[in-house]
Amino acid sequence: MMRRCSRYRDLARSRLSSAKRRVAGLSIVELLLSLAITAVLLTAITMALNASFYAYATAAESASTQSTSRIVMQRVLHTIRSSTLHDAYDPSDPNVGLGNPADPPVQSVGMIMETHQGKTLRIWWAVNGSYNDPDLGDLYVQMDLNTPQALLDRVRIQRTAIGGEPYVFTLASRNSSEGLLLQRATVDITAEAGADSTLALEDAQGAASDVRLVASAIPRKNLEE
Repeated sequence: MMRRCSRYRDLARSRLSSAKRRVAGLSIVELLLSLAITAVLLTAITMALNASFYAYATAAESASTQSTSRIVMQRVLHTIRSSTLHDAYDPSDPNVGLGNPADPPVQSVGMIMETHQGKTLRIWWAVNGSYNDPDLGDLYVQMDLNTPQALLDRVRIQRTAIGGEPYVFTLASRNSSEGLLLQRATVDITAEAGADSTLALEDAQGAASDVRLVASAIPRKNLEE
């Protein structure tokens, strides 16, 4: 009799232990459901991180383009104000020059002037074939006959209303005892955001908007004449 009771107790304990083990484990359905929920959460987190990186890259690219463009614009305006003997300049057209005050202002891709040190300075825009866009090029500067240097990359040109000729500078003249003098120069540049290799992982190259800057300058020396 005692043996039977002991056998029943052992059997009951064994069943209870098996039931506990079954309760503590996960079924295949529960495991698959938990994996699906985890995958959805990880996807949402990844998308949020990617959006954050994209926004950062776009903001960084835009800030870099604006800062560089403003520095170049200030440099060009300062050069015009402090120089003399200004004239329109186009490396492909030697006949370009200041027009009479009665005529509309001259629009050209470049300017030529003389610095206070007596050196000839040229600033002009030229198309860059590697961009595969006839309206997209670079802004160059050249002192005397030295090698031209790129002043600003990826500059989108403006075009005249009549004829569609490209231009960066709009030059108005006035008469003086010395002949035609530059009265006012207006600079119009549109800098396109370039591809920055440091932002390659964020895949946001070119996402920033173009930066257009328009400003005018009057040569100080010409005010005295």
